[in-house]
Amino acid sequence: MRCDRHNVETGLRCGKCEKPICPDCTVFGPVGARCRECSSNKGSPLYQVTASKLMVGGIAASFAAFGVSYLLSALHFGIGFFGIWIALIGGSFIGEVLLRMADRKRGQAMEITAGVSAAIGMIGALLVTQSSNTGSISLMALFTSLQHSPFFVINIVILIASAVSRVRFL
Repeated sequence: MRCDRHNVETGLRCGKCEKPICPDCTVFGPVGARCRECSSNKGSPLYQVTASKLMVGGIAASFAAFGVSYLLSALHFGIGFFGIWIALIGGSFIGEVLLRMADRKRGQAMEITAGVSAAIGMIGALLVTQSSNTGSISLMALFTSLQHSPFFVINIVILIASAVSRVRFL
């Protein structure tokens, strides 16, 4: 018996497709030795997200992020250190909304959607908060106000990272 890839004599077979594999082609997993094709996660239905589910989940997560970010931006002067906890819990909530709307699918597309949705919701909430405080919307004034509150910027980063981690690690 010879390896299909390297033409090396072998006595080992893939545990899924029974194809002969040499030690260089072997990928060890929890279910035994497999070839590289059978061990990749690309064929797993867990990682196959339809575009419509991704879009619906992204929109729902953006609305959830808007709510959490509005809470953070409206209260950020009075809550101090507790903003980190709100950002951690809120980011997990955003990731959970995305997971539930996309049938608990996983993968890089879901992680990117979680981060982008959290950022979009956060920018929308900041713009609404700024317009209610000043009466106008200006990106330059928004960035200037963020420069004066680095603790709030840390909360924003924690919110986005927490949303992505919730999707990545169940």
